[in-house]
Amino acid sequence: MCIHVKILFYRMQIILEYFYQNLIKKTFPTGNFKHLGG
Repeated sequence: MCIHVKILFYRMQIILEYFYQNLIKKTFPTGNFKHLGG
């Protein structure tokens, strides 16, 4: 597989994880939810 594709998927995963964590923080102010593993 091309390295550029791996980097693209890696970036998309980071962006989605960041987006979902912000969404969870806004929805649940406690912020104790860790649905997405690192």
